[in-house]
Order: sequence, then structure tokens, then C-alpha cells
Amino acid sequence: MKKKLLITLVFFACMSVHAQEFKTPVDYLNYIGKEQENISRSMWKYTSAVAHSKSARRIDNTRKLLVKSIQTASKKIAGLKDGYQGDVEYRNQILEYLSISEKTSTKNTIKLSICKKWPSNPMMRWKRIS
Repeated sequence: MKKKLLITLVFFACMSVHAQEFKTPVDYLNYIGKEQENISRSMWKYTSAVAHSKSARRIDNTRKLLVKSIQTASKKIAGLKDGYQGDVEYRNQILEYLSISEKTSTKNTIKLSICKKWPSNPMMRWKRIS
């Protein structure tokens, strides 16, 4: 019984190692597209929080979730070593884009904290500056 269980586990482990071989280009693009959809959802939540929330903590938490989703997607896409039949140009471009997005999302926290420090009343800004 233990041998059958062990053989079954080894079989499924071998199957998962070769699970990233895509049969068609559409499968490859769909895989990358699903990762980008997750990032888009996180980006929308972050944009909504920035636009509607007055809580800096909530905004920062959604930004952190956005950065985490970008990092997760980058790891998954970087795991596609061969791309589709050895063509990795599209994968590399996506990874560059995700890297820029991650850097931009981490820099937004500095700008956001500066904006939150100033009062919303323009007259108060003037008084504080002078």
C-alpha cells in the first residue's frame, strides 16, 4: 500500500514539473494574461482606495497587496524558462514591465505620504509654507 502511494506521489510530482509546457501559443498567452488580470484587479483596488479612502493605512495596505501581486506574477512568469518553444522575448518584455510597475508602486508611497501631510485647505498650505 505504501509503495502504491509513493509511486502515485512521484507520478504527480513528475507531472507538475512538466506542467508548464504549452501546446499552443494561445495557452502561453492565456497563462500570462491570467497573471496580468490579477495585477489589474489589485491595481483597481489600489486606485479606488487612493481616490475614495481618507485612511492612509488602508491605502498603504492596498499598495502593499499590489506590490505583492506584482512580485508573485513576476516569479510565476520568470518560472517559464523556455517561454513558448524557446521564444522568451515576450516573457522578458513582460518581466521588464512588471519590474517598472513594482518600482513605480513602491515610489508612490513616498509621494502619498508627502501629500497626506499637507492640509487639504489651500489657505492652510499657504500659512504652513510661509
